[in-house]
Amino acid sequence: MMKGVFPASLLVVLVFLCGCKRSVEILPDPSLDGGVVLLAPQAVDGKAVPVDTFYFGKTSKEPVWRLCQWSCRHDLRGAQASETEYGVEYASESLTMARSSDGVLTMKLDASKEYQKPRTADEPWAHILIETDLPFVPVNDYESLELTYSMRILKCENRMGEDYNKTVHAAQALGYFHLTNNNPQSADYRMGMWLGVGLYDNREPGGMLQKVMSHLDKGTQTYIYCRPSECFFGEGTDFADGAWHPAYVDVRETLGEALAHFKARGLFSDSDVEDFAFTSMNFGWEVPGTFDCALQAKDFSLKGMRR
Repeated sequence: MMKGVFPASLLVVLVFLCGCKRSVEILPDPSLDGGVVLLAPQAVDGKAVPVDTFYFGKTSKEPVWRLCQWSCRHDLRGAQASETEYGVEYASESLTMARSSDGVLTMKLDASKEYQKPRTADEPWAHILIETDLPFVPVNDYESLELTYSMRILKCENRMGEDYNKTVHAAQALGYFHLTNNNPQSADYRMGMWLGVGLYDNREPGGMLQKVMSHLDKGTQTYIYCRPSECFFGEGTDFADGAWHPAYVDVRETLGEALAHFKARGLFSDSDVEDFAFTSMNFGWEVPGTFDCALQAKDFSLKGMRR
Protein backbone atom coordinates (compact mmCIF):
# COMPACT_ATOMS: atom_id res chain seq x y z
CA MET A 1 0.00 0.00 0.00
CA MET A 2 2.83 2.41 0.91
CA LYS A 3 4.44 1.68 -2.44
CA GLY A 4 1.48 3.33 -4.16
CA VAL A 5 1.35 6.37 -1.86
CA PHE A 6 5.03 7.36 -1.96
CA PRO A 7 5.42 7.81 -5.73
CA ALA A 8 2.22 9.90 -5.88
CA SER A 9 3.39 12.14 -3.05
CA LEU A 10 6.79 12.49 -4.65
CA LEU A 11 5.14 13.48 -7.94
CA VAL A 12 3.21 16.29 -6.23
CA VAL A 13 6.44 17.61 -4.69
CA LEU A 14 8.31 17.43 -8.00
CA VAL A 15 5.53 19.29 -9.86
CA PHE A 16 5.60 22.00 -7.18
CA LEU A 17 9.39 22.32 -7.26
CA CYS A 18 9.71 22.42 -11.04
CA GLY A 19 7.07 25.13 -11.33
CA CYS A 20 5.34 23.35 -14.20
CA LYS A 21 3.00 25.68 -16.08
CA ARG A 22 -0.27 24.98 -17.79
CA SER A 23 -2.07 27.01 -20.40
CA VAL A 24 -5.36 28.63 -19.45
CA GLU A 25 -8.41 29.40 -21.59
CA ILE A 26 -8.81 33.14 -22.07
CA LEU A 27 -11.95 33.32 -24.25
CA PRO A 28 -15.10 33.64 -22.16
CA ASP A 29 -17.67 30.96 -23.02
CA PRO A 30 -15.98 29.86 -26.28
CA SER A 31 -18.91 27.60 -27.25
CA LEU A 32 -21.57 30.29 -26.65
CA ASP A 33 -23.27 28.10 -24.05
CA GLY A 34 -24.77 31.21 -22.47
CA GLY A 35 -26.32 32.42 -25.73
CA VAL A 36 -25.94 35.82 -27.40
CA VAL A 37 -27.30 39.33 -26.87
CA LEU A 38 -28.67 40.70 -30.16
CA LEU A 39 -27.75 44.30 -31.04
CA ALA A 40 -29.90 46.61 -33.14
CA PRO A 41 -28.82 47.11 -36.78
CA GLN A 42 -27.97 50.76 -36.04
CA ALA A 43 -26.13 52.30 -33.11
CA VAL A 44 -27.67 55.26 -31.27
CA ASP A 45 -25.36 58.16 -30.45
CA GLY A 46 -22.45 55.90 -31.27
CA LYS A 47 -23.54 53.20 -28.81
CA ALA A 48 -24.76 49.67 -29.54
CA VAL A 49 -28.33 48.95 -28.48
CA PRO A 50 -29.26 45.48 -27.09
CA VAL A 51 -32.69 44.45 -28.37
CA ASP A 52 -33.05 40.69 -27.74
CA THR A 53 -31.34 37.63 -26.27
CA PHE A 54 -31.03 34.28 -28.02
CA TYR A 55 -30.39 31.02 -26.16
CA PHE A 56 -29.31 27.72 -27.69
CA GLY A 57 -30.45 25.45 -24.87
CA LYS A 58 -30.93 25.38 -21.13
CA THR A 59 -28.20 27.30 -19.38
CA SER A 60 -27.33 28.93 -16.08
CA LYS A 61 -24.75 31.16 -17.75
CA GLU A 62 -25.21 34.82 -18.61
CA PRO A 63 -24.51 35.64 -22.28
CA VAL A 64 -21.10 37.24 -22.80
CA TRP A 65 -21.25 37.32 -26.61
CA ARG A 66 -23.13 39.84 -28.73
CA LEU A 67 -24.65 39.20 -32.15
CA CYS A 68 -24.16 42.17 -34.49
CA GLN A 69 -26.37 42.75 -37.54
CA TRP A 70 -24.92 46.09 -38.56
CA SER A 71 -26.69 47.92 -41.41
CA CYS A 72 -29.10 45.04 -42.10
CA ARG A 73 -32.67 45.70 -43.24
CA HIS A 74 -34.14 42.45 -41.93
CA ASP A 75 -33.84 42.68 -38.16
CA LEU A 76 -33.46 39.44 -36.20
CA ARG A 77 -35.26 41.02 -33.25
CA GLY A 78 -38.16 38.83 -32.13
CA ALA A 79 -36.98 35.75 -34.05
CA GLN A 80 -38.21 32.53 -32.49
CA ALA A 81 -36.00 29.52 -31.88
CA SER A 82 -36.52 26.51 -34.13
CA GLU A 83 -34.81 23.13 -34.40
CA THR A 84 -33.13 22.64 -37.77
CA GLU A 85 -30.28 20.60 -39.22
CA TYR A 86 -27.97 23.29 -37.80
CA GLY A 87 -29.30 22.98 -34.24
CA VAL A 88 -31.19 25.75 -32.45
CA GLU A 89 -31.70 28.43 -35.08
CA TYR A 90 -32.86 32.05 -35.17
CA ALA A 91 -33.63 33.51 -38.58
CA SER A 92 -34.98 36.58 -40.36
CA GLU A 93 -35.60 36.92 -44.09
CA SER A 94 -31.87 37.40 -44.73
CA LEU A 95 -29.98 36.42 -41.55
CA THR A 96 -29.48 33.16 -39.68
CA MET A 97 -27.65 32.36 -36.45
CA ALA A 98 -27.60 28.78 -35.17
CA ARG A 99 -25.69 26.56 -32.78
CA SER A 100 -25.72 22.76 -32.69
CA SER A 101 -25.62 20.67 -29.54
CA ASP A 102 -21.92 19.97 -30.12
CA GLY A 103 -21.04 23.67 -30.43
CA VAL A 104 -20.93 24.19 -34.21
CA LEU A 105 -21.93 27.75 -35.11
CA THR A 106 -23.71 28.54 -38.38
CA MET A 107 -23.95 32.11 -39.68
CA LYS A 108 -25.79 33.01 -42.89
CA LEU A 109 -26.31 36.31 -44.66
CA ASP A 110 -28.32 36.39 -47.88
CA ALA A 111 -27.37 39.83 -49.19
CA SER A 112 -29.67 39.36 -52.20
CA LYS A 113 -32.48 40.06 -49.71
CA GLU A 114 -30.62 42.98 -48.13
CA TYR A 115 -29.62 45.12 -51.10
CA GLN A 116 -32.36 46.52 -53.31
CA LYS A 117 -29.75 47.63 -55.84
CA PRO A 118 -26.00 47.18 -56.23
CA ARG A 119 -24.26 48.82 -53.30
CA THR A 120 -22.14 51.91 -54.07
CA ALA A 121 -18.74 52.58 -52.53
CA ASP A 122 -20.03 55.23 -50.11
CA GLU A 123 -22.92 53.14 -48.70
CA PRO A 124 -22.81 50.95 -45.56
CA TRP A 125 -22.81 47.17 -45.92
CA ALA A 126 -24.46 44.22 -44.20
CA HIS A 127 -22.82 42.27 -41.36
CA ILE A 128 -23.51 39.28 -39.17
CA LEU A 129 -20.83 39.01 -36.49
CA ILE A 130 -20.39 37.67 -33.01
CA GLU A 131 -18.24 39.66 -30.59
CA THR A 132 -17.14 39.46 -26.97
CA ASP A 133 -15.13 41.60 -24.58
CA LEU A 134 -11.77 40.41 -23.27
CA PRO A 135 -11.45 42.60 -20.17
CA PHE A 136 -7.86 43.56 -19.39
CA VAL A 137 -5.78 40.73 -20.83
CA PRO A 138 -2.20 42.14 -21.00
CA VAL A 139 -0.01 40.37 -23.54
CA ASN A 140 2.99 40.59 -21.19
CA ASP A 141 1.21 38.33 -18.67
CA TYR A 142 1.71 35.40 -21.06
CA GLU A 143 4.72 33.61 -22.50
CA SER A 144 2.56 32.33 -25.34
CA LEU A 145 -0.87 33.05 -26.79
CA GLU A 146 -2.39 30.62 -29.27
CA LEU A 147 -5.78 30.87 -30.97
CA THR A 148 -7.30 27.80 -32.64
CA TYR A 149 -10.61 27.20 -34.38
CA SER A 150 -12.02 25.51 -37.47
CA MET A 151 -14.12 27.01 -40.26
CA ARG A 152 -15.79 25.97 -43.46
CA ILE A 153 -17.68 27.90 -46.12
CA LEU A 154 -21.07 26.37 -46.93
CA LYS A 155 -21.85 28.81 -49.73
CA CYS A 156 -20.75 32.11 -51.23
CA GLU A 157 -22.92 32.83 -54.26
CA ASN A 158 -22.48 35.94 -56.39
CA ARG A 159 -25.93 37.42 -57.15
CA MET A 160 -24.67 40.50 -58.97
CA GLY A 161 -24.12 39.44 -62.57
CA GLU A 162 -22.63 42.21 -64.71
CA ASP A 163 -23.06 44.74 -61.86
CA TYR A 164 -20.22 43.09 -59.92
CA ASN A 165 -17.22 45.36 -59.31
CA LYS A 166 -14.60 43.69 -57.12
CA THR A 167 -13.17 47.03 -56.01
CA VAL A 168 -16.51 47.75 -54.32
CA HIS A 169 -18.26 44.40 -53.86
CA ALA A 170 -17.08 41.40 -51.85
CA ALA A 171 -17.97 38.77 -49.27
CA GLN A 172 -15.55 38.33 -46.38
CA ALA A 173 -15.56 35.94 -43.44
CA LEU A 174 -13.19 37.34 -40.86
CA GLY A 175 -11.94 37.25 -37.31
CA TYR A 176 -10.23 40.07 -35.42
CA PHE A 177 -8.81 40.87 -32.02
CA HIS A 178 -8.90 44.45 -30.87
CA LEU A 179 -5.86 45.46 -28.81
CA THR A 180 -4.73 48.75 -27.30
CA ASN A 181 -1.40 50.03 -26.05
CA ASN A 182 -1.83 49.79 -22.28
CA ASN A 183 1.49 51.32 -21.21
CA PRO A 184 0.98 54.80 -19.68
CA GLN A 185 4.68 55.53 -20.22
CA SER A 186 4.37 55.05 -23.99
CA ALA A 187 3.65 57.90 -26.38
CA ASP A 188 1.24 55.44 -28.09
CA TYR A 189 -0.79 54.89 -24.88
CA ARG A 190 -4.43 54.04 -25.72
CA MET A 191 -3.65 53.66 -29.44
CA GLY A 192 -5.57 50.66 -30.79
CA MET A 193 -5.28 48.07 -33.52
CA TRP A 194 -7.51 45.47 -35.19
CA LEU A 195 -5.37 42.31 -35.53
CA GLY A 196 -6.68 39.85 -38.12
CA VAL A 197 -6.77 36.18 -37.11
CA GLY A 198 -8.16 34.71 -40.33
CA LEU A 199 -9.80 35.97 -43.48
CA TYR A 200 -11.86 34.45 -46.30
CA ASP A 201 -12.34 36.74 -49.30
CA ASN A 202 -14.35 35.67 -52.35
CA ARG A 203 -12.04 37.69 -54.63
CA GLU A 204 -8.94 35.67 -53.76
CA PRO A 205 -7.88 32.23 -55.11
CA GLY A 206 -9.51 29.61 -52.90
CA GLY A 207 -10.88 32.46 -50.79
CA MET A 208 -7.38 32.89 -49.30
CA LEU A 209 -5.94 36.39 -48.80
CA GLN A 210 -2.67 36.36 -50.75
CA LYS A 211 -0.76 39.23 -49.14
CA VAL A 212 -0.75 41.45 -46.06
CA MET A 213 -3.80 43.67 -45.75
CA SER A 214 -3.45 46.87 -43.73
CA HIS A 215 -5.29 50.16 -43.72
CA LEU A 216 -7.07 52.65 -41.49
CA ASP A 217 -10.64 51.63 -40.68
CA LYS A 218 -12.52 54.89 -41.21
CA GLY A 219 -15.48 53.84 -39.07
CA THR A 220 -13.44 53.27 -35.90
CA GLN A 221 -10.35 55.32 -36.85
CA THR A 222 -8.28 52.26 -35.96
CA TYR A 223 -5.56 50.57 -37.99
CA ILE A 224 -6.19 47.06 -39.34
CA TYR A 225 -3.57 44.41 -40.01
CA CYS A 226 -4.10 40.91 -41.38
CA ARG A 227 -1.50 38.40 -42.53
CA PRO A 228 -2.03 36.21 -45.63
CA SER A 229 -4.58 33.47 -44.98
CA GLU A 230 -2.07 30.64 -45.43
CA CYS A 231 -0.35 31.85 -42.24
CA PHE A 232 -3.45 30.67 -40.37
CA PHE A 233 -4.98 27.89 -42.48
CA GLY A 234 -1.92 26.50 -44.24
CA GLU A 235 -0.63 26.63 -47.79
CA GLY A 236 -2.94 25.17 -50.44
CA THR A 237 -6.19 25.61 -48.49
CA ASP A 238 -9.19 26.02 -50.79
CA PHE A 239 -12.44 27.02 -49.12
CA ALA A 240 -14.38 26.14 -52.27
CA ASP A 241 -14.16 22.47 -51.22
CA GLY A 242 -16.68 22.96 -48.40
CA ALA A 243 -14.42 21.03 -46.00
CA TRP A 244 -13.44 21.98 -42.47
CA HIS A 245 -10.17 23.90 -42.29
CA PRO A 246 -8.43 24.32 -38.92
CA ALA A 247 -6.79 27.64 -38.09
CA TYR A 248 -3.77 28.19 -35.85
CA VAL A 249 -2.66 31.67 -34.80
CA ASP A 250 0.45 32.49 -32.77
CA VAL A 251 -0.93 35.76 -31.43
CA ARG A 252 2.31 37.17 -30.03
CA GLU A 253 4.13 36.47 -33.29
CA THR A 254 1.31 37.95 -35.37
CA LEU A 255 1.21 41.08 -33.20
CA GLY A 256 5.00 41.40 -33.56
CA GLU A 257 4.71 41.25 -37.35
CA ALA A 258 1.93 43.84 -37.29
CA LEU A 259 4.04 46.24 -35.23
CA ALA A 260 7.06 45.79 -37.53
CA HIS A 261 4.80 46.49 -40.52
CA PHE A 262 3.34 49.66 -39.01
CA LYS A 263 6.66 50.95 -37.62
CA ALA A 264 8.13 50.76 -41.12
CA ARG A 265 5.38 53.22 -42.04
CA GLY A 266 5.93 55.58 -39.12
CA LEU A 267 3.12 54.23 -36.92
CA PHE A 268 3.22 52.71 -33.40
CA SER A 269 6.84 53.89 -33.17
CA ASP A 270 6.75 53.85 -29.35
CA SER A 271 5.02 50.46 -28.98
CA ASP A 272 6.28 46.98 -28.14
CA VAL A 273 4.37 43.69 -28.09
CA GLU A 274 4.34 43.72 -24.26
CA ASP A 275 2.62 47.12 -24.20
CA PHE A 276 -0.65 45.74 -25.60
CA ALA A 277 -3.75 44.33 -23.98
CA PHE A 278 -6.77 42.64 -25.56
CA THR A 279 -10.11 44.41 -25.39
CA SER A 280 -12.40 42.32 -27.62
CA MET A 281 -12.74 39.72 -30.38
CA ASN A 282 -15.18 39.37 -33.28
CA PHE A 283 -15.90 36.81 -35.98
CA GLY A 284 -18.37 36.48 -38.86
CA TRP A 285 -19.44 37.93 -42.20
CA GLU A 286 -19.01 41.38 -43.71
CA VAL A 287 -20.70 41.47 -47.12
CA PRO A 288 -20.36 44.71 -49.08
CA GLY A 289 -21.60 43.00 -52.25
CA THR A 290 -24.73 41.11 -53.24
CA PHE A 291 -23.62 37.63 -52.20
CA ASP A 292 -25.55 34.87 -50.44
CA CYS A 293 -23.17 33.46 -47.84
CA ALA A 294 -23.02 30.82 -45.12
CA LEU A 295 -20.23 29.52 -42.91
CA GLN A 296 -19.76 27.20 -39.97
CA ALA A 297 -17.18 27.52 -37.21
CA LYS A 298 -16.28 25.44 -34.16
CA ASP A 299 -13.70 24.75 -31.45
CA PHE A 300 -12.73 28.34 -30.64
CA SER A 301 -9.96 28.48 -28.05
CA LEU A 302 -7.47 31.15 -26.99
CA LYS A 303 -4.90 29.49 -24.74
CA GLY A 304 -2.29 31.45 -22.84
CA MET A 305 0.75 30.20 -20.93
CA ARG A 306 1.22 32.51 -17.93
CA ARG A 307 4.69 33.73 -17.07
